[in-house]
Amino acid sequence: MFNSTIIDVAIGLVLSFLSVSLAASAMTEAISSWRQWREKTLANGVRALLNYDEKDPKRQLALDLYKNALINPLASGVAETFEDLTHKPAYIDSRQFALAFYNTLGGESPAAVIDKIQDNQLKAAMQALWAASSNDIDKFKNNIAVWFDNSMDRLSGWYKKQTQMVSFLVALAIAALFNVNVLYESAQIWTHPAAVANLATLHFDEPSDASHPENYAIMASKLYKALEPAYLVGWVEGPSPKWNNRESWLIAVSSWVIVACSALFGASFWFDILKNLIHLRGTGLKPERSGVDQGDISAKNTLQLNIKQSPLTPGT
Repeated sequence: MFNSTIIDVAIGLVLSFLSVSLAASAMTEAISSWRQWREKTLANGVRALLNYDEKDPKRQLALDLYKNALINPLASGVAETFEDLTHKPAYIDSRQFALAFYNTLGGESPAAVIDKIQDNQLKAAMQALWAASSNDIDKFKNNIAVWFDNSMDRLSGWYKKQTQMVSFLVALAIAALFNVNVLYESAQIWTHPAAVANLATLHFDEPSDASHPENYAIMASKLYKALEPAYLVGWVEGPSPKWNNRESWLIAVSSWVIVACSALFGASFWFDILKNLIHLRGTGLKPERSGVDQGDISAKNTLQLNIKQSPLTPGT
């Protein structure tokens, strides 16, 4: 069904997608660390989760949690606003959040903890979690941890959308900078078998009239053109769009967009596909054993297996 040419084209495309995805992921991660997107997104998520209001002292539970050493051990614990926090965590363990939440509100009985919550919506959520815990304090804390985890799952989706947009723009810039023209590349790889066939024809079909050296010159010219290195990517002859040719520019820009979209799947996705393609490319038909009965081989293998296992069998 699939010949080697199709697999070669697929491998070439995946290699291009993988290389750009790796570069885009590294640059996106660098930008994320520089801009502290994880820390800021997590802080905004916790503030939204606990209905934080910097103007209302009764609704500043999120800030109290961020000053807690269980949540933010590197902070001094004296910050008056979120802007005053010198260190913000990029990750909060749900169990630590539940303990800090419970202890920040007094850590007495669950009823007393819930009564100290000033926000009505948050208080109703805690009352529902306490009712579902069957009067078990440990189960109540576990319910708070599960509630926090579910909220962070939604927050992870928001963060992923933000980073995907940045990753797309970074990959598009990389594809344009290095002219990763995958459509031209695919065409070159696809037509490679034809070049091999032409080489074979040129090698065996010698000119019949040796008295005309121009025939050899034509043959040498064709051979040179067939052997001329074909650059698949870069601003070089071939993949580079011609300044006065709209079609070549359309192919190039379309290739850049395709490569940028491929980066949204992530480098690990293309790496797994590449491994499968290489395995498929190197897999051939199993050679059949001639002159040997397969039943005899199975019986022989079973006998050898029994002999090897017999010393380990009790009572032998």
